[in-house]
Amino acid sequence: MTDRAWLAFDRKWFQLHQRKLLQVLNAPYVGRVVRRMLQITGDSPVIGLGPNYYLMTTAGAHIGVFSTHWKYSKRLYFSLRSLWWLLHIWDKILPPLLRPVLEFGFDTLTSYPDPDPESVTVDGCVGRNAGAETLGTIRSGAGTDVSDDASYQTCGQLRGSTSNGLFRTLFRSIFLFDTSALGSGASISSATFSVYGAATEEQMGACVLHCTASNPSSNTALQASDYGTLGDVSFGSVSWTEGVYNNITLNSSGLAAINKSGITKFIWYYFRIIY
Repeated sequence: MTDRAWLAFDRKWFQLHQRKLLQVLNAPYVGRVVRRMLQITGDSPVIGLGPNYYLMTTAGAHIGVFSTHWKYSKRLYFSLRSLWWLLHIWDKILPPLLRPVLEFGFDTLTSYPDPDPESVTVDGCVGRNAGAETLGTIRSGAGTDVSDDASYQTCGQLRGSTSNGLFRTLFRSIFLFDTSALGSGASISSATFSVYGAATEEQMGACVLHCTASNPSSNTALQASDYGTLGDVSFGSVSWTEGVYNNITLNSSGLAAINKSGITKFIWYYFRIIY
């Protein structure tokens, strides 16, 4: 880990662990210790905690304390840094079968693309609307469409044309992640790329989506030309399913593509039709 490892305690992390954090902060004895560690003053119940704020309730009123930086993310990391390092060393010593029990999640980084408007990373879809082209031509042609600010995006799409054996639309989705909190010295043993399947439209059979590298011209905005930044090595695949997270366990090529000190850039693309 580097001194930027506190970035792992982002808004999503606080949301995921909010209930447990509040239980600890409001516990009779350990709560006082943790409050001092985080520099939370007062004995009133804490009802909310985030990277840069905490909320309390007293005499029927809500009180909020906000910071201009991620104060509580930093306090969590730097106060527990020794424990964090101990657990990392412990993981290196223990046999692999025991690691999932004892690692306590401290050596796991969860990262998301920024929501719109983006500040560090972007996600969205790029595509080609061609009318009627062979599969090889529509795959290698120039992009014509882009979307990076919608609540829902097309993860992968291939539409046939009215002409037999030809296709009119192909979309790919690009995802960028800030993985700099890992640090250049990190050893990555496994990684999973997950996308939630909100909806499915199947007219030519179930689809298989692959993940590979992308290289958009900007980290915070997509262009139609980014359609052509598709890598040629698959990092893993998944059969798309609606209503669940579609998980790709990255292979060795995918693990090697993770930027441990910067931005990791992936793209999901439609591989084939299963009739």
